[in-house]
Amino acid sequence: MNGDGRETTRILIVEDEEIVAQDIHQVLESLGYTVTSHVTTGEEAVAKAEADVPNIILMDIKLAGDMNGIEAAEIIQRKFAIPVIFLTAYVDDETLNRAKITDPFGYVSKPFKDRDLLSAVEIARQRSTTQKALCERGDQFRSIIEGNADAIIITDERGTILFANTAAESIFACPVADMIGGDFGFSLSDSVQQERDITGQDGRVTPVELRVASMQYKGKSAYIAALRDIADRKNAEAEARRQQARIRSVFEHSREGMVTLDTEDRIVTVNRSFETLFGYTEEELRGRNIVECLAPGQDDVTSQNVKETVRLSIGMEAHRRRKDGTMIDVSISGGPIVVDGEREGFFVIYRDIGKQKQAEREIMRNYETIQSVLEGTAQALATAVELRDPYTAGHQHRVTRLACAIADEINLDDDHVKGIRIAASIHDIGKIHVPAEILSKPDALTDMEFNIVKLHPRVGYGLLKNIDFPWPIADIIHQHHERLDGSGYPQGLTEKDILTESKVLSVADVVEAMISHRPYRTALGIDAALDEIRAGRGTKYDARAVDACVTLFTKRGYTMEDNE
Repeated sequence: MNGDGRETTRILIVEDEEIVAQDIHQVLESLGYTVTSHVTTGEEAVAKAEADVPNIILMDIKLAGDMNGIEAAEIIQRKFAIPVIFLTAYVDDETLNRAKITDPFGYVSKPFKDRDLLSAVEIARQRSTTQKALCERGDQFRSIIEGNADAIIITDERGTILFANTAAESIFACPVADMIGGDFGFSLSDSVQQERDITGQDGRVTPVELRVASMQYKGKSAYIAALRDIADRKNAEAEARRQQARIRSVFEHSREGMVTLDTEDRIVTVNRSFETLFGYTEEELRGRNIVECLAPGQDDVTSQNVKETVRLSIGMEAHRRRKDGTMIDVSISGGPIVVDGEREGFFVIYRDIGKQKQAEREIMRNYETIQSVLEGTAQALATAVELRDPYTAGHQHRVTRLACAIADEINLDDDHVKGIRIAASIHDIGKIHVPAEILSKPDALTDMEFNIVKLHPRVGYGLLKNIDFPWPIADIIHQHHERLDGSGYPQGLTEKDILTESKVLSVADVVEAMISHRPYRTALGIDAALDEIRAGRGTKYDARAVDACVTLFTKRGYTMEDNE
C-alpha cells in the first residue's frame, strides 16, 4: 500500500486494442491504482463514467464504433467533470486541436513507458484535487459574496467590472448581467475607505461607504470593492443634526436662564438669558462650580438641595447672587442629560421670580392687614356682647383660649386654629338679640326664655354669613351648640355634618360654662365639667376634643385662671 493515496484512485480504461488495454491495466495495478473496468467504445465509456464515477479516465482518441474518444471525453467532461488523459499514437493536427478543446488533463503517447504513464496519472490526480479544492473555495466565496447585504464589485486595474453580486443591483439600478464588462465609473486603488455618492441608471443617488482591497481574480490583479448603502444612516445623522439645531435654538432663545453642567457640577454652557440674569459671560463661567458661582459661602445642604432638584426633575425656589453681589429670587428646575444610556451631566433652568415674589409679599401684607382688621372687628363685637351681659364677662375670651389649646393638642394646623380663635371670640354674638333682663336673670329661665336664648346661634349666623372671612366663621358659630347624637340645637345636626372647629368649640364652651359663676347658680367646678364631657364622649362630644381637654387639665397643668 502506498501512503500517497494511489489505492483510492479509481481509473477507467477506454482502449479498443485488447493487448494495449491489458498492458495498461497491469501497469496501473502494479503502481497501486485501482482499475474499475475496461471498455472499448465511446458509448461504453460514457455509460461507465456515469455508473462507476471513476477518478480518472484513460481514453484512446481513436475508438471502435460511432463515437470517438474526443466526443466521449467532451460528453464526460460536460456531464460529470471527470479528468480525461488521452492515449495517442500519431494523430493529425486537426484531431489534436479538437482534443485540446475538451481541456484534457494530459497525454500519454503509445507505445508508452511505465514512468510516462505514472507521471501523467499523478499530474492528473493532483490537478484534479487542486481544481476541486479551488472549485469548493470558489463556491464558498461566491456563496459568501452573494449572501452579503453589501454590494460587492470586482474590477480589473482599468475599472472594468468583472463580477458583481445581487446586492449591487439595488445601488446601480441595473441587472448584474448588464454590469459585467461595464465601467465602474471611477478608478479604484488599494486600501481605500471613503464615502461616495453612486448614481444608478434610474438617476437615483445612493450614498455609500466604499472599502477597496487588491486581490487576484482568475490569475490576474484586480480590486474588490464593498459598497454599503448608508442612506438610512445619513438620513438619521441629518435628522440628529436638525434635532440638535432645534434644541440649540430653544436653548439660545429661551427667556429662562439655562445652563448645562458636567457630572461634577461644573458649568459647560450657558445661554444669553442666563448671562443677562446673572451678569456673567459664558467665558467667565465655563468650568466653574455652579453653586460656588451663584451661592458662594452657602453650606453643603444648599448644594445638595440643588442636586436633588435637578436629579429628580423637581422645582425649588431660592435666593441667588448675581455677579455684582445683588441677590435675586429665582425658581430652579432641571434634569439629567443622558446619552446612550449614560448620564453625562445635567441641565438647570433659572427663572427670575423677583416680581412674582414681590407681588406675593404684597398680597401677604394685604392679607395680614385684612386679617388684623377682621380680628379687631371680631374683638369689638365680642366686647359689645359682654357689655350687655356683665355676668358672663370674659366667657368668650376664656372659651377662645381653651378651644385653641384643645386644637393645638389634637394637632390641627395653624389655619384651623386661627379660624377657631376668631369664631370662639364671638361665638355668642347672637345674644345681642336676647333681652338683657333674660341674660342677667338670677333665677332659672322659663321654657319660653330658654327658647329665646337658644336662638342665639342662628342669630349669630345671620349676622356674620355675608362677611367674607377666610374661614367658615358663620357656620362654626351656627353649630357650636350641636351634639354628635343630634340632640343639640338649633339644627339638630349629627356628627358627620358638624365642622371639626365646631366640635372643638362646643367642648370648650361646655367646660367654661360649668366652671364659671352664673346669675342663677354658683360655679360647678372643673371636676364636674370634666365628668360631663367624659360622660358624653363619643355620643354628644367629639372623642378627640374630649381627650385633649381632659389631658390639658389633668396632665398639662392647664387652668382657667392662668390663661385669662
